[in-house]
Amino acid sequence: MPPRPPSPVLLEVQKHVLHRVVSKWVKQYRSTEDYQRRHDRGGSALNRRKVNDNSQSFVFVDSKSRANAHDMLQLRKTLLDPAKVEPLKRYARAKNERFVRDIEFWIEVQRYKDIHHRHSSTSLIRKKIDTIIDCFLDSTVFPKVQVSVPGDIAHKITEVRYDLGPYIFRQAQKYRHEGSV
Repeated sequence: MPPRPPSPVLLEVQKHVLHRVVSKWVKQYRSTEDYQRRHDRGGSALNRRKVNDNSQSFVFVDSKSRANAHDMLQLRKTLLDPAKVEPLKRYARAKNERFVRDIEFWIEVQRYKDIHHRHSSTSLIRKKIDTIIDCFLDSTVFPKVQVSVPGDIAHKITEVRYDLGPYIFRQAQKYRHEGSV
């Protein structure tokens, strides 16, 4: 079995995916008239504070800076909250179906990590890995790789699919396609 990529490589790839999601799609979504109309509550200070709290759900990162741990935590909280992620997915679906799959991939990988960190049974962990790989990285329908991850990264992950570590998908989760941002 080939060795797993080093952790710094995996961390770097995840940073790039986060950057792509935050810098391109969230910014476009939040600038739409529909989003502005639904979130323009005005009125009392309490309502304005709630809007401000929602606006802090996403931290925008310009193309020359890197996301920090706080940014990652905020993005994770937002993408795991169905009330916040569903409007984003609807908007993304109108722009690019692959982006919706990228979001779903990110969410499923986070769920896998949560299962792993809860010390669930080995069979459950292995089943979750197989499901993620079969749905997103080695699909039976065209295209074989359903997310914005290069084929070589997807292939490496399928090769190490029996490593039960929590960070098996980190390289794919952080990948950002250079031409799409």
